[in-house]
Amino acid sequence: MSSNAVLLDYEFDETDVISAVNELKTNTSPGPDKFPAVLLKRILHAVAKPLQRILHQTIHMNEIPKILTSSIVCPIYKPGKDRKEPSSYRPISLTSVIMRAFEKVIKKQLVAYFEENSFINESQKGRSCLTQLLKHYDEILTDMEEETQVNVLYVDFEK
Repeated sequence: MSSNAVLLDYEFDETDVISAVNELKTNTSPGPDKFPAVLLKRILHAVAKPLQRILHQTIHMNEIPKILTSSIVCPIYKPGKDRKEPSSYRPISLTSVIMRAFEKVIKKQLVAYFEENSFINESQKGRSCLTQLLKHYDEILTDMEEETQVNVLYVDFEK
């Protein structure tokens, strides 16, 4: 698949920010900025425009404020395991809810761009990662046997 489509700019407004914040879970833990999702949702209409401007400026400057990229790593116990064993815990990263909202805005833009330019194969939608990986592996082997060029971009939009 070839395309000359170029993603030059992200077009979004405060309604995109509002939509992204509304998708956040209210009971999620705050990150290093200590800004809880419940507070963000309560003041959303007052801060949507400033947040939109911050995100827009962040993109154009190619720089994300450190507080938005920092995380707190916490161990979470895996039920049914020995609590004394380190392997009985899995790490989770608590990140800024503001950054999580920004990521949702950007994800929406990227998915729209990929779909408009037919960069997402229909066979990829609604399938498990393992099924897609096996299918892709098979396609790569076929291309290698036929000595054709293979270009791949992996993007995980789920989490």
